[in-house]
Amino acid sequence: LKERKEIFEYYAKRIKVDPALDFARLARKTIRYSPAEVENVLKEAILIATREQREMITYKDCVKALDRIELGIAHRLNMSAHEKEMTAFHEAGHLVLVYMHHPTNDVFKASIVERGGVLGVVHSVPREEIFARDSNTIYADIMVSLGGYLAEKIKYNVTTEGVGSDFSNAMKQAHYMVWILGMGQSGLVGNFHALPEMSIAEETKRKLALDTEAMLSKAMSESEKTLRAEWHIVERFAAELLKHEELDYDEIVEIFKSYGKPPRALPNELA
Repeated sequence: LKERKEIFEYYAKRIKVDPALDFARLARKTIRYSPAEVENVLKEAILIATREQREMITYKDCVKALDRIELGIAHRLNMSAHEKEMTAFHEAGHLVLVYMHHPTNDVFKASIVERGGVLGVVHSVPREEIFARDSNTIYADIMVSLGGYLAEKIKYNVTTEGVGSDFSNAMKQAHYMVWILGMGQSGLVGNFHALPEMSIAEETKRKLALDTEAMLSKAMSESEKTLRAEWHIVERFAAELLKHEELDYDEIVEIFKSYGKPPRALPNELA
C-alpha cells in the first residue's frame, strides 16, 4: 500500500492534480497494480477530465478511471422497475456478505449499471496483496457468491438466470477446496486431480462429491442466516442502489456504521 501510494504521487507530479486528492485511498483500490498500471489510471483520469473541459484531475476522475479499467464502460439499460429492483437486491446480498464475513476483502463499489453484459456488480478487492489464500478466505468467497441468489429468493421466492455465474464460481471454489486442497469434512487429503481418474476408487469419488456438496450446503445455510438476520440492511442497500445506481466505498461504510457496524481497522501507515 505504501509503495503504491508513492507511485501515484510520483506520476502525479507530471500533471495538474486536485490538492485534496487522497492517494492513500487510491492505493487501497489498486491491489496488485504494477507501476505502469498505476500510471494508466492517471492517464485515463486525464482523459475524463479533458472530456469535461477541466485542466485538473480529481479523486472522482480517478475513481471513474478505475471503474472503466476494472468494470468496463457503463451502459444504462431501459429496465423495468421490477427487474431493476431485483438486480438491486441481488447485489445487496453480495455486498452485505462481503462486509460481514470476508476476512480479507473490502467492498469498493456496488452498482446496478450494466457493464460488459452484467446487470450489476459488487466489486471487492483484498485489503492487501495475498499470495496464498487460506480456507477461511476461500470459504468466504463461496458465501459471497451465494448472496445474490439468496437475496432474490428471500425477497421474491423466485430467482433469475443472473445467479448462474455465481453458482459456477461457488461450485468451482468448493470443488477446489475438497478435490485439490484436502479441505473436505471427511478428512480425505490430497490433490486428486493429480491422479488419473481411473485410479481413484469410486468410494473415494463419492466421498469427495459429498464433501463438495456439504461445503456448498454449509455456506448456503450460513449465508442465508446472515442475510435474514441483517435483512433491514439488505433492504437499505437495495433502496440506496435504486436511488443512486452506484455506491462507492465511503458511502457503503457510512451506511454500515449507521447500523453500528464499523469497518475493520486499516493499516496504520495509511489510516
